[in-house]
Amino acid sequence: MIVTVSTQEQVQDLRQSIIETPDTFQYTCFHLEHNGDRINDFIELSEVKDLQQDSEILLIEDPYTEKEARMHLVRMRELIGAAGDRSDFLHGISAGASLHDDLFGAAPAPESAKEKLADTQDTLAGYDMESKPDIHTILPTDQNTLPKTVKALSVSQWNPPPHHLRQRGHLLYLLLTTNEGEQ
Repeated sequence: MIVTVSTQEQVQDLRQSIIETPDTFQYTCFHLEHNGDRINDFIELSEVKDLQQDSEILLIEDPYTEKEARMHLVRMRELIGAAGDRSDFLHGISAGASLHDDLFGAAPAPESAKEKLADTQDTLAGYDMESKPDIHTILPTDQNTLPKTVKALSVSQWNPPPHHLRQRGHLLYLLLTTNEGEQ
């Protein structure tokens, strides 16, 4: 994946972009490297040694610790909607939706400048400037919500794992509850 960044950006900002980008949201425990050297997360990109335009920065996955596994669990709960019974409208109704795109984006583009001028004049033709505004013009259209596939995802009561299983790599145990109530 190619990401264009400014040299004034912090490495931490780049990490946050990676975590929030739909193509790479599954990565939560990683570090960044340039020319085989690990990049400090708390510096600006301009401070990275030998970093030039069109340089490659590699994402290297790290092994999970218990802390990182718990942070990953919180992130996954947010993504799948299993963070508990909360409103889907936490950030408002259709946050980030563009009214302009909804109202004007579907119109086909005119072919010539003369048609373009005529089209803009026709847009206001027949519009009564003195009339009472209709609230439905600016309200977003209803969108179907995605079905919830998991009722709850949490840390199991069987934590921490026994020592002999920790040596085999067990970090923590999870409890998944489906919509049907199976665990």
